[in-house]
Amino acid sequence: MSRDPKALDKINMGRTSASYKLTHGLGYVAKKRLVLDMQLYPFSLNVDECFSNNNQKVFSIMVAYFSPEKGETVVHHYNSISLTTVNAKILKETLMSLLKSDNIPLHNLVSILCDSTNYMRGKKGGFETLVRNEASHLLDIDGDTCHHIHNASKLFCKYFDGIIEGLTDDWHTDAKFSTDLREYLREICEILEVPFHMPRKRVPHRWLSVHDVLDEMIDPLTVLYWAWLPKNDKSMYQNILNDILGLSQKNLKRIAAIVQACRDKNLTEQGKARKQRVVKKLFHTRDITLLYIHTYLSVLPLLKSFILTFEQKAPMAHRIHDEQLSLLTSFLSTFIKQEKMKDITAKDLANVDLDKKENHQELLEIFLGLKARKILQKKRSVPNPLMDQFLPTLKAYVDTAKYLLKKLPITNPLLRRLGAIDPVALTTQCHCISSKETA
Repeated sequence: MSRDPKALDKINMGRTSASYKLTHGLGYVAKKRLVLDMQLYPFSLNVDECFSNNNQKVFSIMVAYFSPEKGETVVHHYNSISLTTVNAKILKETLMSLLKSDNIPLHNLVSILCDSTNYMRGKKGGFETLVRNEASHLLDIDGDTCHHIHNASKLFCKYFDGIIEGLTDDWHTDAKFSTDLREYLREICEILEVPFHMPRKRVPHRWLSVHDVLDEMIDPLTVLYWAWLPKNDKSMYQNILNDILGLSQKNLKRIAAIVQACRDKNLTEQGKARKQRVVKKLFHTRDITLLYIHTYLSVLPLLKSFILTFEQKAPMAHRIHDEQLSLLTSFLSTFIKQEKMKDITAKDLANVDLDKKENHQELLEIFLGLKARKILQKKRSVPNPLMDQFLPTLKAYVDTAKYLLKKLPITNPLLRRLGAIDPVALTTQCHCISSKETA
């Protein structure tokens, strides 16, 4: 925050004075610089209402603008206000009061980004609508697109009965509270030559995070939880362990020792219940568990790649329309027949009958990923219980596509026109003009 490193080095930052100097010294100067920039340059706001650690309602405001001094877009924290009551009117009055007290001209405010709750984006009395009544020039680029994609992921995962989410939560909890289990898992990973890491925690309100905690450690975890498989069932599932191991006699002995040490552990009732839930999913219903895991690993990256494109500081409004159109086309192509998707336009997407079964691909043609398809094809019995259990989850594709079509503003004329300032579009346009001049 200091522009003079030598001066910063000479500041005494003892614990009794650090808070004062940061708040009334560096923090004060930084805030003054930010307000000055907001008075001079156009800016956008990103606002959200949440709870602090002591359960106070806090209205937080981030500001983004192009800084001529740095030659790039910068994002800074503008203010956080504690509120007793939160509604659209109070949030709007709070924001307007802040801008007025800092002498920031309203015409510099270009746009406001917020989540899609009713009191934030309600068409009649939402916060954004109330602000727009006083600043009619604000750009309308819809709500938080990334928020829509996370909600779409939540909707997709809902149809898989929380099986995978519960599994990842259980093995994370086991590893978190048991250091010896972590060490056993580390050793098993070394024997299987699989990279080890602590089983990661899923973020419940970020549904795409379930994709991040699924990885190649499924085999080492299967070996670890073999310890709690009932003895009567071990002969039935021995082939699973044999397929994973295939090791030298020395390594098999060490695996057996680890398994025995795990079996000898004293467990709480909650610990026993967790082990039983994991064992059921890794062994008793392994096919459906792996089928769901590989479906997640194949489909969720379509949504995650969109999130990664837009969760950055640089302005990306010029790419929203093209990326949304690409996402919708890709997602619908996972289960809609290809002839229906050929050369499809934004208007045509809204007219696709997603419920009409004649438009759907055959079950084994739907995009599940290669590994998931192999699991389905492995069971060739008629009737196929695995196929019958998986069939209802196909509604996940249909309802997620409906949600995306409803929430993503692919027909927004402003977003389509902003695509013209995309550097790629400008380069293409300039090339075409040069070619015509040459001709």
